[in-house]
Amino acid sequence: MVTYSESGVDIDLEAVTVSKLADKLKSTLSCRDIITDSGHYAALVKLGDKAIAMSTDGVGSKILIAEMMNKYDTVGIDCIAMVVNDILCVGAEPIALVDYLAVEKPDPERASEIAEGLVKG
Repeated sequence: MVTYSESGVDIDLEAVTVSKLADKLKSTLSCRDIITDSGHYAALVKLGDKAIAMSTDGVGSKILIAEMMNKYDTVGIDCIAMVVNDILCVGAEPIALVDYLAVEKPDPERASEIAEGLVKG
């Protein structure tokens, strides 16, 4: 695998999909002071004279490499890096992360290895 598309990732289709989702959800934000639009690195929600940055991300096609190597601690490190990077891109300071792990089937050992990477990250 050399490119996103060769690994099964269609960036253009992803952009259209996010746009369709965001367009429908905009009406639910009418009573909120949202500083950034969907698709930006992190969402900024105004809270008085400050704002809170929120971001969530996945490791994408890197999970395929983790599966081939049967090594998942790097997935945790990468997850932290992606979320922190998105928050930094909007000029905010990362202070907390949401504790959510999306998996096809729960696996305590794999989750433990991912958690080791999260701690390192």
